[in-house]
Amino acid sequence: MPAVIAAKADYRATDSYLGREIPELAHIFEQRTLDNTVPYLREVLKSLPPNFAMLDVGLGPASITISIAKLYPQATIVGLDMPDALEIARENIKNAGVKNIELVVGSALDIKSVTKYPVVSDGSKSFDNLSPEASTLFKHGFDLVHTHQVHEHVRDPPRLMKELHDMAKPDGGLVCCRELDVGLSVMYPDDPIFKKHGEIFTKLLLINGNDPYIGRKLVSNALKAGFKRENIQASIGAVAHSTLEERRFLARTMHTGFVTSEALRKNPEVCKAAGLTEEFVEESGIAWRKWAEEAEDGFGTLGSGQVVCKRHG
Repeated sequence: MPAVIAAKADYRATDSYLGREIPELAHIFEQRTLDNTVPYLREVLKSLPPNFAMLDVGLGPASITISIAKLYPQATIVGLDMPDALEIARENIKNAGVKNIELVVGSALDIKSVTKYPVVSDGSKSFDNLSPEASTLFKHGFDLVHTHQVHEHVRDPPRLMKELHDMAKPDGGLVCCRELDVGLSVMYPDDPIFKKHGEIFTKLLLINGNDPYIGRKLVSNALKAGFKRENIQASIGAVAHSTLEERRFLARTMHTGFVTSEALRKNPEVCKAAGLTEEFVEESGIAWRKWAEEAEDGFGTLGSGQVVCKRHG
């Protein structure tokens, strides 16, 4: 079973994820893999030596991380997230049978904190230090530092990008990020309910201090973090949902995610300020189910900005 490393970090700066206490979201996100969610990473991974070192910041249920670990068994992969998220990740890693992932509890806005006051527990014993290999990586840098849908859930995205920059090897380490931009999302056939759903979701993030348009700002934040423009590659990533199963997945994601009764119970003040009501939850649920089951010509996508940044110096 992978070790879980807990650092005495200040989580308040990153504890702004509205979906933290909505268990259904983790189950939905468990379906994400390298191929169906971050295919742009394929070429990046091929460019690295087989024994590369990777830091996955905000790995969630670890499904993407696991798919990479299986493909590259010689790689050393460290996954960082909040304590509650790592409970699910730990179980998924155990069930997948992968041995090259080490889990680290820490703040995305203070990644270096894991090297300051670590306490390691594998369920049977404790240690006072990181594993020697992990300790070296946090001090000298990773070949690849990765985030997927993390920047829109922190309240200081430029600081996050700087943390990622500093965790990459100075002599060519890579930082890869794929982050939501609600302005790149498309639904057809359109429905006023879907438009209102998007507006409420956008308001939820804004009221909570998050940025629903962060995808388009990745290049800007990478420059602020210290990357040179010639070392930043930008692209757009989107997954099409058109077949019956794809439509069902998107509808389930929309209706069991942030704009839900569960969200109202967990985050009542933020949700009410964004205009979310039980009536709308019921109304939108009907609309999403109808689109999923009946719209043979249906097409939906949630667009994201993507960057691959190389550090020098």
